[in-house]
Amino acid sequence: MSRLSPWVFAIAGLACGGVPDDVPDVPSPEGSARGLRRMDIDQLDASLRVATGVTWTEVVDGETVALFEKLRLTLGKPDYKAATEEDLAPGLLFQKFLDDAANAVCTEVINRERFGGGARYLLQSATMTDTPATAPGAIDADLTHALLVFHGRNIAAGDAEHARWRWLFDIVYADTGETHTAWRAVCVALITHPAFYAY
Repeated sequence: MSRLSPWVFAIAGLACGGVPDDVPDVPSPEGSARGLRRMDIDQLDASLRVATGVTWTEVVDGETVALFEKLRLTLGKPDYKAATEEDLAPGLLFQKFLDDAANAVCTEVINRERFGGGARYLLQSATMTDTPATAPGAIDADLTHALLVFHGRNIAAGDAEHARWRWLFDIVYADTGETHTAWRAVCVALITHPAFYAY
């Protein structure tokens, strides 16, 4: 029976704003006094493509299906019969499909950057073989780059928020010994964090 690695909970903790006591906390997203609203599905799809170069798809009967399009009504797009406005509440169903999208997209991004196959989106300074011991500066630089691309925030190494993301990378690497798995965890957490999809 396979065990559930502790870093799975680390991703969930970052996405929800939680973090272990010894890692500095970050304030909640601005505007938390009112109900959070999320990007609409078209915006979310476009943002994922800009940040990762990948869109959320699956192959069905030999054809590639764009899943945001396939699931548009389930994810709140109006059908102009029962609803005329898109539901922008980040509800549980949205969170479930966002998690599915993040896992699929990040797997594709990591495979492309690990094995070659186009532009690099996630790693600009480090390589997939760089570890916390061999290239800490390059890893920090790429975390800074990722936070700017995914969350629109320029967070330098040494900042409290940066430390939380570095903690995630380090704990996954320590648990698995695989840098590609650590980067995939960071990618998933970046997408499922409210700073990516909510306002």
